[in-house]
Parts: sequence; structure tokens; C-alpha cells
Amino acid sequence: PLLEQAADQARGGRTDFVTNLVPRTFPYGVAVELVRVAAYARLLPTIQDDSDREHPTKMLYRALESVRYLPLTCPLGDLSGHTLTVDDPPDLEAFERDIADLGADWLAARYPDVIRVRQGRTDR
Repeated sequence: PLLEQAADQARGGRTDFVTNLVPRTFPYGVAVELVRVAAYARLLPTIQDDSDREHPTKMLYRALESVRYLPLTCPLGDLSGHTLTVDDPPDLEAFERDIADLGADWLAARYPDVIRVRQGRTDR
């Protein structure tokens, strides 16, 4: 649904950039960025360092005032304090607990489901 929402907004043609990262209201790890090719090409000459090549939307965030961008906010409120990535062993342990708590439905789980089971845990 988040990608579909972003695509619907982008299809309207009134935006260059659709993102849910500014302001961040979704959990870390739940992200969408859609960029109109013409807008990206216009900003390409502004690349300042090699990290812009590794993270191609970085330059767009620096230039928000010069692009038509649409921020998407989390319909469940500010969940930006939650992290749903697996970057280190404690993250992996949390993910394994999520799978156990979600049971057989874990493959179909969405971020609200994971947040709900995490909030319901007594061993957090």
C-alpha cells in the first residue's frame, strides 16, 4: 500500500519527488522514494561528493526547496522511534522474536503488525 500510495501521487505529475522520509514518521526501515527522471537529471550536476553516487537521493534532500516534493506521513502516527531493520545481532534477535510472536502469519505481516507485537511484549 505505501508504494502504491506513492505511485498514485507521482502519477498525478504535479510532483518531482515523493518520499516518506521527510518528515520521518514511519518506522526506520519502511521507506519509499519515487523521483521523476527529469527532476533527477536537472539536479545531477549538483553532485558534491562520491557519497551522492552511493546514495542517489541524498542530493534531492539537500535541494527540497527547488523540487516539487510530496511528503507521505504514517497514517498510524509517528512511529519513527521504531526500527525494523536487521543491522546487528540484537536486531536479528528481535526479528526472530517477531517471527515467533507472529506465528504462521509472519510472512504476510506488515509493519503495523510487527509494531503491535513488539509493543505487546513483556520482555522488551
